[in-house]
Amino acid sequence: MVSGNYTILLVASVLFFLVTSVMAEHPGRAVLEVVMIILFVSAVFTLSKRKRTSWIALAFIVAAMATRQAGRLTDTLALFVIGRVVLLLILCAGVLWILRDVLSSGAVTANRIIGAVCVYILFGLAWANLYLIMELLSPGWFSLPEPPAGDNAALEQSRFYHLLYYSFITLTTLGYGDIVRKRPPAPILAWLEAVAEQLYLTVLVPRLVALQIVGGRYEVQPKPSEPTANEKKT
Repeated sequence: MVSGNYTILLVASVLFFLVTSVMAEHPGRAVLEVVMIILFVSAVFTLSKRKRTSWIALAFIVAAMATRQAGRLTDTLALFVIGRVVLLLILCAGVLWILRDVLSSGAVTANRIIGAVCVYILFGLAWANLYLIMELLSPGWFSLPEPPAGDNAALEQSRFYHLLYYSFITLTTLGYGDIVRKRPPAPILAWLEAVAEQLYLTVLVPRLVALQIVGGRYEVQPKPSEPTANEKKT
């Protein structure tokens, strides 16, 4: 059965996208982005009732944020890459955790459907972080706009904004063509993201339909009331 309330995660994700789009080039965007990331990533793991899992998730989140902050203070690109790798691991763990919960047996509720939407969102965020790691390690994988003048923090934020957009354009198979892959393995990764999204939908929808059918078929019927003493005499 679905064990957690995914509404908080969904709201946090929507707020994160709003902050990212509205404050793309704002000086304070980095601080707000960190707050949003901590909110929706930690929400994934607080769904679990196991304290050990929550503490492990918190440790990873703190490590990622501390590494990114150290990168800002020292202007070291490698620290930004390490921070993004940790965030990628957190997102992948969140996807697997919620996906197992959503596809488990039980009644199809609104919370389960919201969880399925959260998996879709976290999946796109994970691919955006993967693309960003590639671009930071070896620039030129994608045809991105020129980054604003500044330090490595500004470079990382600008690249993430554009690659987040590219990831969800690929995930939804819109393909506007304003950002394209320039050299392997970027085209293969984009193809894998699009295929994975299609496989997710083809597996998820039949699974939810099957759970709904089974749940309706085997729904427990109320027991008939016992006859009263007067009814027994008659």
